[in-house]
Amino acid sequence: PLCALPELEGHAMRSYYSRFVLSFPFDALDGAKQARLYRLAGFLQSDAFQSGVWEGLREIPIDSTGLQASTRDSAAFKVIRQAMEDGVAMPGNAAMSRYWEGLFKAFVRYGGGALSDGEVAPYVRAYLQWEPDEDG
Repeated sequence: PLCALPELEGHAMRSYYSRFVLSFPFDALDGAKQARLYRLAGFLQSDAFQSGVWEGLREIPIDSTGLQASTRDSAAFKVIRQAMEDGVAMPGNAAMSRYWEGLFKAFVRYGGGALSDGEVAPYVRAYLQWEPDEDG
């Protein structure tokens, strides 16, 4: 079963969330592929596609009105939705890629047995403090 995040020392824990953005750079919506791009955007926002996002990925869709009432009313969906509403948007700046890279490297090393439980956090901290030289 799914449950909300607990409190820690009297403070509510909050999850992070992020969003996917579909963008069309360089004025593409005014270019030769305008009609195709509008059809793509319409498809990605359709009830059928958004329902598939929930059914296939268990990700909150952009608009949950297209989901079946039984899904929208389920306890699991309500917990996830509330966590997102109470959550904090993850920064979308370039520095975040370094954090994700450090976490990924630590995860791979931990999964492969090269790092123990207690070594993961110091590894990530050291990775984030490391400055590559001109040779990488």
